[in-house]
Amino acid sequence: MNLVLIAAVAVSFAIHDWIAAGVVGALVILNVSVGFTQEWKAERVLASLASVGSPVATVLRHDPKSTSSTRVGQSRIVEGKAKSVPSVDVVPGDIILVKIGDVVPADARIIPGFLSNLECDEALLTGESMPVSKTADPIDQADCPVGDRTNMIYSGSQVTKGRARCVVTMTGMHTELGKIAKALESKEGTKEEGWKLLVHRLKAGLGLADSTPLQITLNKLAYWLLLGAIILAITVVSSTGYTNMPNSIATYAVASAVSLIPESLTAVTSLTLAVACRELAARNAYVRRMDAVETLGGVHNICSDKTGTITLGRMVVKKIWIPVKSAFLSRTVPGQRSDYDTTTGEMYSVESGTDPFYPRGMIRVVRPDASDPNNEMDSDDEDDVTSHDIVRIESLEPGFQEFVHSAALNNMATIHRGGRKKATDGAANEKTGANESENVGWEANGDPTEIALQVFAHKAGRGKPHLTAARRGNAVHALGRIVSRASANVQTQNLARQSDHQLNRVHTAQSDNDTLPMIDGHYEMLVEHPFDSTIKRMSTVWKFIPENANDDKGDYDLVVYVKGAVERILDRCTHIGLGENKIPLTEEGKDEIIERMDTLAAEGLRVLCLAGKYISNASKEEVKSIPRDEIENNCCFLGLAGIYDPPRPESHGAVMDALRAGIVVRMLTGDHAATAASIARSVGILNDTHGPLAVMTGQ
Repeated sequence: MNLVLIAAVAVSFAIHDWIAAGVVGALVILNVSVGFTQEWKAERVLASLASVGSPVATVLRHDPKSTSSTRVGQSRIVEGKAKSVPSVDVVPGDIILVKIGDVVPADARIIPGFLSNLECDEALLTGESMPVSKTADPIDQADCPVGDRTNMIYSGSQVTKGRARCVVTMTGMHTELGKIAKALESKEGTKEEGWKLLVHRLKAGLGLADSTPLQITLNKLAYWLLLGAIILAITVVSSTGYTNMPNSIATYAVASAVSLIPESLTAVTSLTLAVACRELAARNAYVRRMDAVETLGGVHNICSDKTGTITLGRMVVKKIWIPVKSAFLSRTVPGQRSDYDTTTGEMYSVESGTDPFYPRGMIRVVRPDASDPNNEMDSDDEDDVTSHDIVRIESLEPGFQEFVHSAALNNMATIHRGGRKKATDGAANEKTGANESENVGWEANGDPTEIALQVFAHKAGRGKPHLTAARRGNAVHALGRIVSRASANVQTQNLARQSDHQLNRVHTAQSDNDTLPMIDGHYEMLVEHPFDSTIKRMSTVWKFIPENANDDKGDYDLVVYVKGAVERILDRCTHIGLGENKIPLTEEGKDEIIERMDTLAAEGLRVLCLAGKYISNASKEEVKSIPRDEIENNCCFLGLAGIYDPPRPESHGAVMDALRAGIVVRMLTGDHAATAASIARSVGILNDTHGPLAVMTGQ
């Protein structure tokens, strides 16, 4: 459109019609200046942001003045010196040092022996909302996906934990992030051949292809108007018979041609896009090119990750299912195990408050007839700590206790009390005169799923610190010995000693008392096999160190704990339970466990399976050399954990806004299909009109 107006200006100047040339030229300048001003402001803001956040890298470079060296054979190797350089100066082969808070300057491979608990946030690259734990182990898979290359760190990711020393492999546009940027800058090529290819290139040159729909529409309109203007101008000129044409005829021809063109259309379009850019800027989104706003208007589908995007990413354990017939210890025979049963089992509900990291809360047994109005308790009964359905930490049923130990020990997450901050009013305490302060709550580090399991273990009185902390002295311990960690002959001895450890005070699972009953020893980890997304499980091996010097450490078997996806863990299980009364896991039993998993998943819970087994203490020296596949085989099923990740409060409104705009929202997740469907319905992605085919799996 601007080209047509520029042509009109040129003709007006040629016939000395200064007024028409000035008016049309002013319109052209207005149209161009609006777009230029908006894009110039966006570029200036982005340049300011780039200058403020200009990243630097810490690299090891040769220093001629360095006197530190290492001798290898007959050679003397001068050690490099750490120095900070701009990220743009990093080259392949550089050795970079990364620590918590750093932005990785380039793609690099972790050097073995220089890794310390490194985790990186790769959401910018892979979309994974949680930090990825890194290793230095080589990867044998030739076509391993980017997200599974745990021995690599990538440009643009941020170190959230630990430190490492890495060798740079790729920089700039050759990094994985650079490849994405290059793909975004390049336009999709045409598949046309022959004369169709020539036609396509001609259309692209005229702005009728390889552009946004609005630009193509405006260009088509401009060409049709140009054709009409030419016809109209020829008609005016032809009225003179092409002889003795006065200058006024040319003026009339230009005027008639320009009158056909909507001169303000381009200005109105530019101003409309500029207003849209201003609205986006008010929401902290800067637009470099105004035509990108029109492209946003052409969005028809949004694919969003679930965990951490649609949901809060702060998970809590809601329900536990243990394959036992009774949730409580026998009153007639102290310490007697309940029989294992997958037909019904026992369901537990775990209380959680507004703070998902708060390690206190009641654990109740869910009765099958709880929905019966005649069996419902009022609110006073539900809060009664003496209620018969509350699980008490001093008398955990052995099957439930083994499950709690698996949740606590096979877990790398930690929780701790947050600091205290001064009250905003700065009021002084009337008695002490000190400034009032308030607790800022609880904090946690680690994977959200493991944090949820660790908080649950604390609520059951068996948090990881309680199980792994070494005690001093041989004091009498309130809980007696742990029946889930020893071989059968040691368990028999322990039961005989329980009468010597009577409780003086009743501790309930919901007690807010920080003092927990102690155990008569502690666990030490021997082997850890981190979670692997390809096999969807993790495992750890532990040994028990007794406090009593008279106990022989060799009497205590090593215990292996495994957790992961239900189907993957069940394939590795041969029995149910770790006790001496464990039973074989049949195909019928597996079907019943899968049915129970589907029930929990239908409630919107993410379901994990926990298992374990004993290994003879004689193999503790070579346990580190035992293959992972062997460690995680022939396990015993312990139970299921139903973990809930609540949706964000704003998710439902955002989905409704998208639907009103004609945009279809699709949720992507690795969770069970029933869990995904439940969350999708809660935020409005699915409704009653959607059938089973609305949920698609990769199977």
